[in-house]
Amino acid sequence: FYGWWQWLHGGKQRTPLTITRTTPRLWLTLALIGVAIFVPMGLLLDHYTDTDVPWIDSLPAVTSLIAQWMISKKKLENWWVWIVTDIIYIPLYCYKELYLTAGLFSIFMILCILGYRSWLKSLCASAAE
Repeated sequence: FYGWWQWLHGGKQRTPLTITRTTPRLWLTLALIGVAIFVPMGLLLDHYTDTDVPWIDSLPAVTSLIAQWMISKKKLENWWVWIVTDIIYIPLYCYKELYLTAGLFSIFMILCILGYRSWLKSLCASAAE
């Protein structure tokens, strides 16, 4: 719901959002938030679940949250964060012998590449206007 609302009303004066790039300042903020979430999540997974790879489980969970926020704000680079997340998830699911899920995330990665190309093309077209 949040993303849908942002796309329709998150622009200036409640207009639809347009695709924008992530500023260095926003990257720094997202990285700091990511670390602030990653550490406690890793500790929680380590102490309260039976996972044998709590820190590796924590990392793509955190990057997924960051990527989801970025896509809600129509940040072009969200696709790169999703790709990195998929690159982590695919071997993680193979390690856990969840091969169909790893295959699904391989498809998601292809869709991310296509999404990035489409959004970049749209961004360049709007900049040329």
